[in-house]
Amino acid sequence: MSNKTLPANRQPNQPQLTPEHIDRLLAIQEADLAERGRENNIRELEIKNTHEFSSVAINLQADDRKDSRISKRKDNTIKGIFAIIILLIVTGFLVYCLQTNNQDIAIKVITYGGTALVSGVSGYFYGQNKKDKSPNTAKPE
Repeated sequence: MSNKTLPANRQPNQPQLTPEHIDRLLAIQEADLAERGRENNIRELEIKNTHEFSSVAINLQADDRKDSRISKRKDNTIKGIFAIIILLIVTGFLVYCLQTNNQDIAIKVITYGGTALVSGVSGYFYGQNKKDKSPNTAKPE
């Protein structure tokens, strides 16, 4: 029986590395490092483009919100003017009815108008509260 000794850094059944194998391994690692470098460049471009896009989106959103405030103010002004005009018309009609001694008509207008007003306002606030409690709807600002 022959007593063979293996080198300290070699396992049994391990192929022996030749200079060609080492050169090929180094070429593969060099190509892998070059590929990783290209991937890192692409990631840097993605991060830069994402940053630019989000900056533009934030600026546009700020402009939209500024315009929505102006629009909301205009809508509220128009609603207020409309309510004042309706109130003046109803008041003028009631004064006319009282001056012409048509008090029965004035009382019926006040009764039906008050009922309609209370019903409308209570229905509006009921719907508003129901909308606020609904989990599926987003609350507008």
